[in-house]
Amino acid sequence: MQCLTYLRVVYVCCTMAGIRPLFRPPTLSIQRLSKSTRDSIDKCPDKITSQIGKGFSTPANRRLLNPAILRAIASTRMYLLFRELSFIGVIQPALREVEFFFSRQRSVEYELMSMPFDMPPPALTLIQEAVRLTLMTFAFSASTRFVPMSAYTLFLVHKLKEALELLDLDSLWSSDLLLWLLFFGAHISRHLEERTWFIACLARNTTQLDLTSADAVQEVLLKFFYLERFSRDSLLEIWDEIGSFRQASSTEDSESRHYGFGGLDGD
Repeated sequence: MQCLTYLRVVYVCCTMAGIRPLFRPPTLSIQRLSKSTRDSIDKCPDKITSQIGKGFSTPANRRLLNPAILRAIASTRMYLLFRELSFIGVIQPALREVEFFFSRQRSVEYELMSMPFDMPPPALTLIQEAVRLTLMTFAFSASTRFVPMSAYTLFLVHKLKEALELLDLDSLWSSDLLLWLLFFGAHISRHLEERTWFIACLARNTTQLDLTSADAVQEVLLKFFYLERFSRDSLLEIWDEIGSFRQASSTEDSESRHYGFGGLDGD
């Protein structure tokens, strides 16, 4: 376990340096999982937990992703089901099972970080790159407290915003996948200047999706990778900022109409 923790530090350094991760994690057999654990994951008796990751599987979203990213999503979903079912007491995890999933998630991180080096150009589409970065962000934030001004956080925020800015967002404003990407961008950019950009995009995206409350937004996010007990407070804060952004934009529009801005060309 300590070795795998060290690997994560190495992976972070490699990512920021723009080089392929140096070491592949050891592969542990799925036979480490008991039959009862595998059955609980496969059948997932908890309604909310069973939704995790299903948003990626809709026809519209699957068309945007490649097989390598879909494999990373499937592995992450299995890990999250194990983690959440253990948390609510459905699964009583054995140490060997915890070790299996810990190792498997380091493998997922390795694969995500290696994608730009493994595929011939163009390796990833812009939307695939944004999803790859957000999966890396989620994997990190699910087990490590984000420090807004840390070098790794700044790196991820910059790279994610850069990928999204290059996208044709006009074709994606009504996308629930874009909602997940923008939420995590806003989540990790707290106290950073990039936060304003993510909030502005979320204001438009949530309008197009006709989402009128934080609860409605959460209902969508729960179908991707989003854990309420870790991210609910952040979502509420982001929703308040979306409201403030809309109010400020509405005030600016009203003032523009009042003073005749935009109508000068017709005079």
